[in-house]
Amino acid sequence: MIQETIVSMTVATTIIGVAFGGWMNDKLGRKRSILVPDVAFFLGALVMAVAPVPLVIIMVRVLVGLGVGMASMTAPLYIYEASPTKIRGALVSINGSCFEFLS
Repeated sequence: MIQETIVSMTVATTIIGVAFGGWMNDKLGRKRSILVPDVAFFLGALVMAVAPVPLVIIMVRVLVGLGVGMASMTAPLYIYEASPTKIRGALVSINGSCFEFLS
């Protein structure tokens, strides 16, 4: 039961992270919005590595889930805006397919 909860917390909070990522992109811009999920991933990895009890892991997986949602919203937008017009669609598609492959 506890393993399923730990795994599902990231997936469940990704939806909230996507919504927050859209707002954050408008307010902070794309470059700064990429840094926020990076910090969430870094801190999440550190805390999960030393977590004394499963409840701490569950709480940190919420943070990581928000980071996944924010990154999956921000990265394609940044790639789209920073890439040359001729290869823009291909780069965004490659990012999407790589993201699906790794998850």
